[in-house]
Amino acid sequence: MPKFKNICLILILVAIMIPNAAEGAGLKIERMSIYFENDRPEITVKRNYPLKAFVEIECTGDGLVVGHWEGDGECLANVNQTVSSGYRLLIESPDIPKIPTFVSGTHRIRLVITNPSLGITFPTAIYFVTADEWKESGK
Repeated sequence: MPKFKNICLILILVAIMIPNAAEGAGLKIERMSIYFENDRPEITVKRNYPLKAFVEIECTGDGLVVGHWEGDGECLANVNQTVSSGYRLLIESPDIPKIPTFVSGTHRIRLVITNPSLGITFPTAIYFVTADEWKESGK
C-alpha cells in the first residue's frame, strides 16, 4: 500500500508541473518596443498606404510567444513564435490582412501577448491617416 501512495504523489506533482511547462518553460519577456518603418512609434501616412509595424521583444528562457495584432481594439491576426533565450525576437505585422489605412484619422496598433502572461499594458503605436490617397510610385 505505501507504494500506491507514492505513485499518487508523483502523479499529483506531474499534474502540477505539466501546465507550468506549457506556459512557456521559464520564458520571460524583459522588454518590448513597437515602431513603424520610420523607427518611431508614430507615423503619418496617406489613405491605403501599405503600412507595416514591428515589435522587438527581448526575453530570457525558451518557449512559445502567443498573441495577436490588434488595430483600434480589433484583432487583426494571430501570432505564434518560438523563441530561444538570449535572442531578440522581431515580429512584423502581417501582409494579410494589412494594417487598415483606408479610414482617415488617428488609429492605434499593438501586439498583445497572451503567453507568457505578462500583466502589463502593451506598448501602442499611433498612426494618422490623411485624406490624400496613396499612389504607388511609377504608376
